[in-house]
Amino acid sequence: MGAEWKVPYKIFSHDSGWLVFKFESEEHRQHVLSGGPYSIYGRTLMLTMLLKCFEFDKNVFRFISVWIRLPGLPLDLWNSKSLSAIALAVGKPIVTDMLTRQRERVSFARVLVEVPTPEKLVHSV
Repeated sequence: MGAEWKVPYKIFSHDSGWLVFKFESEEHRQHVLSGGPYSIYGRTLMLTMLLKCFEFDKNVFRFISVWIRLPGLPLDLWNSKSLSAIALAVGKPIVTDMLTRQRERVSFARVLVEVPTPEKLVHSV
């Protein structure tokens, strides 16, 4: 992960299986959160911000963050307002990836959205 993230961080483990990553700056944290998806030993690494009074409970994932791809999107829709409006059809928009923000890959836009866990995932919009 360290080589992939290319930012300094510290990692702390919890007996319940949680890993906590501490970054030197908000910019570093956002860089990691806007990248991905990430995996460790073939398993998806689900990253989320810790809430105040967070409890290390495995059943805490009432919401999960998933990356959605928006292929064939006209370039005039590649702005925060339009991407957020489109992503709202799937869940709560969190962030767009760096390649989307900088328009370095224009075959599809990618947005991280938060969705309730029990619901079925939307496969197309």
